[in-house]
Amino acid sequence: MFYLKRAMVNRLHIYTAQMMRAIFFLLTISAIILLEDSNVLAKVDAYPSEDVIIFYATGQPGGLVDADKAIDINVKSGPKDWIVRYQALTLKGSEGEIPPDRISVNSPYTNGYEEMSGLRVVAKGDDKVTRPVTIGPVRFRLQTTWKDKPGTYTGLLVSPDGAQSINVKLIINPFTSILLDPPSVYFEAMGQPSVFDAVSEVAVRVSSNYAGWTVSCKASPLSLTGRGNNIISNKRIFIGTAEAKNYRDEGAGRGFKRMHKSILLGSGNQTPPIEFERLRFRLLTTWKDRPGTYDGNVTFTFLVSP
Repeated sequence: MFYLKRAMVNRLHIYTAQMMRAIFFLLTISAIILLEDSNVLAKVDAYPSEDVIIFYATGQPGGLVDADKAIDINVKSGPKDWIVRYQALTLKGSEGEIPPDRISVNSPYTNGYEEMSGLRVVAKGDDKVTRPVTIGPVRFRLQTTWKDKPGTYTGLLVSPDGAQSINVKLIINPFTSILLDPPSVYFEAMGQPSVFDAVSEVAVRVSSNYAGWTVSCKASPLSLTGRGNNIISNKRIFIGTAEAKNYRDEGAGRGFKRMHKSILLGSGNQTPPIEFERLRFRLLTTWKDRPGTYDGNVTFTFLVSP
């Protein structure tokens, strides 16, 4: 009986010793974690040479836009091994948002331009670098797209390392373009009065970053050069478009509309360059039209909405 009690006591001592070793091991891990946290809290006393960078997005969208200026990073002090990193936040405006992965940075410590949805190094050093020190240039770039609506967007570049934040402003200007090839319409009305096709068809290429747009055209009457009283009515000028292929005959054959009223050519929203189906023009002459050269205009109207 005494032997059994001694065995129980021995097992208890063993169990207690194991518990003490386990507790001591856990306390050792906690001490290591606390030591690493104290290093993370060390900050750099640094600030950029400019507190605002501006991107002016003018001209055709879908390209790269450089910030209005490069900056330097001024470091006053820091821990033994110090680093300055920046990350972009989403740019926001009344017309939408620009994600941070479309902003990139080029510094002495990046591989060319690197996008800023994550942290990017712009400056670093150690205790051998005599502070204060200035590191640069640091350049910024932004990718635009046709889906970016015109307007002003603002955001921040932030640093977890104690450096001052940088304000970001993006200004996207409206862009609308219409190109005609060829830029004129020419008829050769030879022989007796009839319906004549224009010498060439006209290609129309349009683009716009507006939320909505429409393109239409209308012809003016043709006037005999030097004799303003002799005109050809714009009711006798016709246009053939993709939408009018099966349109009833108004005097120049099926699929051709009179141009005395505005004719809708197409519509869209935030559109990169597209080309309409080529436009065909026809002219109806009569025995009352005097020989000579007639001039007039086909006016294309590009209407946009924000």
